[in-house]
Amino acid sequence: MNKKILSNKSILLIATMLSTMMLATSSMAPLLPTTAFAQEDASQEDSGDVAVADGGVEVDPILQTNVQVDVNTNVDTAVVTDPEDCDEASNDETQQISQSSDQLADRDVQTGENSLYVNPVVQTSVQGAFNYNVDSDVVLVEGCQPVDNVNTETSQSSSQQANRDIERGEGSDLELPTYQRQVTIGQNHQINEDVYAPLPQ
Repeated sequence: MNKKILSNKSILLIATMLSTMMLATSSMAPLLPTTAFAQEDASQEDSGDVAVADGGVEVDPILQTNVQVDVNTNVDTAVVTDPEDCDEASNDETQQISQSSDQLADRDVQTGENSLYVNPVVQTSVQGAFNYNVDSDVVLVEGCQPVDNVNTETSQSSSQQANRDIERGEGSDLELPTYQRQVTIGQNHQINEDVYAPLPQ
């Protein structure tokens, strides 16, 4: 077999391994103080033994894609028409997101004489964490000043490993390209708009 042609095929195989990102969102819109917590742990492991006979050819691609998207959304609104209701317009909001990704590709390989082993490894980790908080109060009485406390926390970690333990036969060829990519996005958005328009007594 023409090794040059096979090498071109392996490159084409690697080029066609594209990762796609699916967005999954969850939202909540309570009128009371809330705690929003999202935790997502993703783990991928591809381990195995490979034996390539004398003069043989083995193409062994490994593709691992972890996509984690978490969204916390909170909306608080209040209309204060009585000074005694002012405390109800004050809100405490806690938003937390924790994401952990682990990817492991592991091979124990024995190649025979004059053989060819192709093992492209593509590992992609994409993490997106988004906290949104909107607080809008309309105060129609004198002496009311709502106080809001918002706490946001985002924790993201990603680990990628590609391990190969190879016993190589005489005259054998190895093609072991490894592509690793990590993308992390963390955003916190807070909008606090209060309208003060006391009504005449």
